[in-house]
Amino acid sequence: MERMEEHILVSGRHYCIPYKDSKIYYFPESLSVIKCDHATSEMIEILNMPMSESGIVRRMLEEYSVSKKDCKSAIQALVESSILYRDGKLEKSVLERKDPLPEVESLPEAESLYPPKLVTIHITDKCNLKCVYCMNYEARAASTAVELSISDWSGILKDLFQNGVKEVCFSGGEPFLRPDMITIIKKALQIGLKVAVITNGTVDIPDVEALRDVNITVSLDSAQSEENNRNRGPGAFEKTTRFLNRLNEAGKYFSINSVLTKHNIEGFFGSAKILSDRYRFLRVIRPIPQETSYAEDRSLYSFAQWELFLEKMLTNTIGNNTDKYIDYSEVGTISVINGCGVAKNECMIGPDGAIYPCRALQKDVFKGTVLNGSNFSEVWKNDPVLKRLRSADRRRANDCVAGGCDFWYFCAGGCFGKTYDLCGDLKSYASTEECSKLKARTYRKIIHKLYMQEKANREGNNEK
Repeated sequence: MERMEEHILVSGRHYCIPYKDSKIYYFPESLSVIKCDHATSEMIEILNMPMSESGIVRRMLEEYSVSKKDCKSAIQALVESSILYRDGKLEKSVLERKDPLPEVESLPEAESLYPPKLVTIHITDKCNLKCVYCMNYEARAASTAVELSISDWSGILKDLFQNGVKEVCFSGGEPFLRPDMITIIKKALQIGLKVAVITNGTVDIPDVEALRDVNITVSLDSAQSEENNRNRGPGAFEKTTRFLNRLNEAGKYFSINSVLTKHNIEGFFGSAKILSDRYRFLRVIRPIPQETSYAEDRSLYSFAQWELFLEKMLTNTIGNNTDKYIDYSEVGTISVINGCGVAKNECMIGPDGAIYPCRALQKDVFKGTVLNGSNFSEVWKNDPVLKRLRSADRRRANDCVAGGCDFWYFCAGGCFGKTYDLCGDLKSYASTEECSKLKARTYRKIIHKLYMQEKANREGNNEK
């Protein structure tokens, strides 16, 4: 009689995510994700307690019409996928796995830092709107920063380019409140930088043609005037749509950022459809989760609103009902990280040339060295504020792990700006509710990743 070599099996720590008629399992110790039939799901649950391999095979044979060979093959596949522990050992660690989720990125030390992928330049603190979600309205309103001249900016832009920066994004405040903004843009283009501009579209720009080589993003929160103006202030919708009409008539491609608040999140998809039908040269509409707010009643959307929004996004992407103009990255992309991009992939420069870790942390406490046109490389590597944020990024990732969170790979504690706004420090996460919002998004990203892989496999098989 054949004797099976005895092994002890136990399931890895896991989360079951029911979706429609399926059960999807996420195993954080190996970053494995699988969609299970009923038999496999039951096997995983039974093996929450250790059991001999022969014992689980015998039990599965008693309850399901499967052969011993198929059952043993299924067990072996689960072991090789790092879903089941065999004799207390995991087949592959999280750092060795690449599928179905990408490998963990390293967190660079200062000496191995690359130039930031993007530098945001808040060219002015001046703004003609008072949006309810403005992340630094009070700081900008009280700002006494002296704006740099065209000559000063020319030197800084050359320094950025010579030290590996490829793209700058001008923002504010409202950048076009500077009368010389077009000239500064032309300087950046002449130097060789790619140029993006984020504008609220309410300032009249006589020479739209000058923006031909610029990646323009316009802030508009709704296709409905009342809904938009509740976020951005009276008259904003009418002025912004006039600017969009001018861009569209000139054949200039543009994008739209729509910041999600409790006032507009439920109407986002309807607004996106109206705008995509209206503007031929619209590239993409990006839903931007609100990071902060200065309003007394706070305009942050609720957890229930966020769940409904994510579910609609997921249903659209999996069901191929996607509006091609909507950016679905809130559920459509997933990356495994060891920290956020603050002070590593990006930084921000204020109107007086001072460096900040990112646009969400334009506060005096995070104000760094002032750039002078020749010191960017040194400042990027060794500025005390930037080094403080990099250290905090490592520390809070460790705090998340120590706290037992199995989802820190995907958020690393969330947005520093939101954490500081709500807590006044750089803790691991802003609040239990904010942590729950990040987990809700991760659930949908995991489901989307799995469904897209299955679709790719089906299409690959059809081509054979």
